[in-house]
Amino acid sequence: MTTLPDALSVASMPTLPDLIALVDMVGQAQVDLFAQITPRQLDTRERGGWTGREILSHIIGSWQRVPLWASFYLDADSTTPVPIHTHDPFWIREWQTTPVTGFKLSLAAAIGGNHVFLRSLDPDVLGRTHPTPFGVIPLAAFLQINYQFHIGGNHTPQLQSLLVS
Repeated sequence: MTTLPDALSVASMPTLPDLIALVDMVGQAQVDLFAQITPRQLDTRERGGWTGREILSHIIGSWQRVPLWASFYLDADSTTPVPIHTHDPFWIREWQTTPVTGFKLSLAAAIGGNHVFLRSLDPDVLGRTHPTPFGVIPLAAFLQINYQFHIGGNHTPQLQSLLVS
């Protein structure tokens, strides 16, 4: 089991405005980096072995999956652990030939979808706990882990690496 990042504690769980601000910050950083991607970089392999297309697919897919994963917290009858598949590129066949513009538009739509998702939440659900690969944790922590540590902390540097390759 993966452990909860040390930076998180139940005493300092983020609020909905905190999470929206986090999506704004991480999302804008990635939009700015996506703006620099060239067609050549789509097929370049970065240090970790993934191509630009696979990295962009995974980032967009990660954004798209946050509301899906959160649904396990919102369904009162669900006892199924949140099914997170690490190292999955979230590949769809269309990515094979998608131009850079398609990745940029898809990222913007995925970030926008997270804004809609967060604004639809009742603040009271942030304290709900559910089994995840990180243990049984509150929804607020789960969202922060995804936005700050996974999408932002892991993949923003990966994008930066791609840009210098």
